[in-house]
Amino acid sequence: MMRCFFIAVMLLAGPCIALAEGARTVFDCTIVTTCDGGGVCVPDNAAVTFTLTPLDVGRHGEGTYTITYQGNEVTATNFGWLGPWVWSLDTDDIQTLLLGGPHALVWHHLLIGETPASATDFLTCTDQP
Repeated sequence: MMRCFFIAVMLLAGPCIALAEGARTVFDCTIVTTCDGGGVCVPDNAAVTFTLTPLDVGRHGEGTYTITYQGNEVTATNFGWLGPWVWSLDTDDIQTLLLGGPHALVWHHLLIGETPASATDFLTCTDQP
């Protein structure tokens, strides 16, 4: 059973492996559901495109990437072939993007100011060459 899981995960990693080799990867996504920190979820239909470009990547995919989305361009850290990618837009947030399935990403936003808050977006995506 574990071997099947590992094979499925490696198939998901195809775009991520390309990242480690210097290729840029583009994920065209639709946010399907957004959930707040209290677990209240609502349907969504917003489009978002993530472009990941490796900057300094190790042999296991770990390292730094430029991640571009919604007019933002930031440096993200990745911990291995399958992520997660972690970044901040400013000092009051932490954002995480991770694989959620063959055509799925999970995007978590954590605001850490005076009133902490979070949201989790569940996305369906296609990766572009």
